[in-house]
Amino acid sequence: WSPPGPSVDLAASPRTATMPALLLDPEQRFTCRQCGRCCRRGWDIALTPGELDAYRKAGAARFFRASLEQAEGTEPEPWEPIPGYAPHLRLRKRADGACGFLSPENRCRIHEELGADRKPLTCRLFPFRFHPTGGPPVVTASFCCPTVIANQGALLATQAQELRSLAPDWFRAYPEPVHDV
Repeated sequence: WSPPGPSVDLAASPRTATMPALLLDPEQRFTCRQCGRCCRRGWDIALTPGELDAYRKAGAARFFRASLEQAEGTEPEPWEPIPGYAPHLRLRKRADGACGFLSPENRCRIHEELGADRKPLTCRLFPFRFHPTGGPPVVTASFCCPTVIANQGALLATQAQELRSLAPDWFRAYPEPVHDV
């Protein structure tokens, strides 16, 4: 066994100069297998004001179901206040803890009906997480995801442009203090 090499510094190319550089593990792989496990973890999926407005305008409530036995679209509001963080809202969960937009086929109904780029920013970024530093943000992958644990799929380096494109939106929506690494 030998320790992994240093993180890869994926500086923005001239074409993507407005996107930040990122530090990625050069050996980490991930391609979503659509197992739906992340959608069943019971995490709070916070909504940005822009996402909430877009979902209301698109009538996204019609894709929500409070239980698998219930028909879609019978609930008036698929979002609710985040306790202790009013006026911020999150997606409502079903009684079993799963996201109310998860279909019986493990598919996101927002993704199916509105497109992948319209899913909540938190969902588009998962299983990744940005960590602000004094230099390029560090990108980590959550071991709550079985595909990350198995290290299956495409190398993160091949996904750098997509990750870089999400970083500005993430830091605007969820600002954090810079940490030394």
